[in-house]
Amino acid sequence: MLGLTLVLLGVLLLLQNLGLALGRVLLGVPGFGLLGVEAGWLLFVGLALTFGLLFLLGQRWALWPALGVLVPLALASEGLRGLLAYAFPLALVGAGAYLLWRSVGKG
Repeated sequence: MLGLTLVLLGVLLLLQNLGLALGRVLLGVPGFGLLGVEAGWLLFVGLALTFGLLFLLGQRWALWPALGVLVPLALASEGLRGLLAYAFPLALVGAGAYLLWRSVGKG
């Protein structure tokens, strides 16, 4: 079931990236703008700063969530957006197809 979910999510993301209507209807959410600037990165920065502060206050476990939140922030940079627009959905389709293939092989 997880494999089918990943395949469908990957296909929908590909459709959205290609600008087709189905992907736009299901996943097209208008960006939240703050003074003309996309502000989605503020969520990741806020989470990273919060976990970073917890780490500095002695909570050693908070280092890993802080680093984990910084990864999507780095991946959302302008330089990687073009590559990830197609690589991530294709990776989801591949992972889902592999899980489907593996589950069929066991049956």
